[in-house]
Amino acid sequence: MTTFAIVIPNLNQSHFLPWALESLRYQTEPFNLALMDGGSKDNFKEVVRQYSDIIAYLNSGPDGGQAAAIREGKRKVYGDVVAWLNADDYYFPDTLRKVSAAFEEDPSVDVVYGDAVH
Repeated sequence: MTTFAIVIPNLNQSHFLPWALESLRYQTEPFNLALMDGGSKDNFKEVVRQYSDIIAYLNSGPDGGQAAAIREGKRKVYGDVVAWLNADDYYFPDTLRKVSAAFEEDPSVDVVYGDAVH
């Protein structure tokens, strides 16, 4: 079974973060989540407490920006497939299952992406 290493970079986006985190509850594939916060000054800690059961690694403090947070997060969690989810985005139900199926159908595939809904 395919596992996913998912990184969510965040900085003062805690009003959006529950959407991203809740969307992970609707996934059927196993994942390890790194939540990388750049030292938010909003209600980050209160939001995170509600999702501690799905967060494998949590870091909150100054960092080198979004790209640095994603790099660091992917070093902290394991997965056959690496993905990131911005704090103000979300995955539709079964997204990870569909990504897993795409890799299983054609093992030569390196990248899978989907359409965005705006």
